[in-house]
Amino acid sequence: MLDADTSTAAIFDRLGVEVAKVEIEAHDPASGLSRFLAHHPSELMVLATQGRDGLPAWVQPSMAEAMSRRAQTETLFISGECAGFVDSESGKLELDRILIPVDRSPPPAAAMTAIRQFCRRVGAAPEIRILHIGTRAPVVTLASGRRAAVEVRSGNVVDGILQAAAEMRANLIGMASAGRQGLLDAVRGRTTERVLRQAPCPVLMIPASAQ
Repeated sequence: MLDADTSTAAIFDRLGVEVAKVEIEAHDPASGLSRFLAHHPSELMVLATQGRDGLPAWVQPSMAEAMSRRAQTETLFISGECAGFVDSESGKLELDRILIPVDRSPPPAAAMTAIRQFCRRVGAAPEIRILHIGTRAPVVTLASGRRAAVEVRSGNVVDGILQAAAEMRANLIGMASAGRQGLLDAVRGRTTERVLRQAPCPVLMIPASAQ
């Protein structure tokens, strides 16, 4: 989209994108970012993550996950171990398959709305697959007012989401997050966090505050 020798100043004129580099002085990156966002609200935060799981995640917790929890902002996690949905050579958007895992709590409406808005912003019209791991799926209502089809599977929630994402070769997983809800979540991490550590594609997390 830009020639290799394009100046930084020309980015806005050519693409309509304004770039600013900000240095935050803070001993704790998560707290520093949270204070910055309090004065500079953002609709979307994009974070790289190493996707540590198990013992490594307990010994050295993910800074990206901590920052997202503190900021309570819609966050797109991109792991260096997974394929993104933008071709690094051509800049072409490859966002044609999205998986949205849902449950009754948190309600799926916020995740569905956030995914629709995200797709409109980037100009994508993907196939969206809605998945529930359990016995009784929640009702998911589309913008048109009709009910969406929800695929129901049984078994482990995290494993089921990852398997479905791999089967459909999802470009993105969109999930509503209810936040941590007790000691087990504090030790093992929320379902959203456990998915993004192993996901084969980027994960868009919609925080509990958006519910």
